[in-house]
Amino acid sequence: PNTSDKMRSLALKRLKGLEIEVLVNTRVARIGSNKVTLENGVSMPTDVTIWTGGVKGLDLFQKINGILLDKQGRILVEKSLLVKGQRNIFAIGDCSYFYDEKSKRAVPATAWAAEEEADVVWQNILRALDGVKMLEYKSDFPGFVSSAGGKYAIAHLYGQITISGF
Repeated sequence: PNTSDKMRSLALKRLKGLEIEVLVNTRVARIGSNKVTLENGVSMPTDVTIWTGGVKGLDLFQKINGILLDKQGRILVEKSLLVKGQRNIFAIGDCSYFYDEKSKRAVPATAWAAEEEADVVWQNILRALDGVKMLEYKSDFPGFVSSAGGKYAIAHLYGQITISGF
């Protein structure tokens, strides 16, 4: 969801050109040692299965009273990265959901974003101990660059530029 439509279409075109079958909006029911069975009952033999099902919060989060979650079970956070409705709990990285007002999208669940969030949280922990107003996290996510086979790449940078090629 964080990549542009153009980046997704370029990636799909490239993969189809490499004769790779891509299934989207298709639910997997079971994965076996040599096959994948879809929710519609279709089974496909496989040598290698690569699972890219997205990021989902831990089931544990649903058992914690007072923690608000998004539809994927990730913890909702304030601009300071404090857990919504909490005074002393921060959440960052894959387990958290931060909506970026500037880009009008959720900050992607990447290591890059988690490190950027961590830079704000350590300062906010010190600020909380000193009774000083906390900093607001402002995502400065530069975008995605993705390898698409061989020496081919697709990039979507700064929410504006999409390029692809060798």
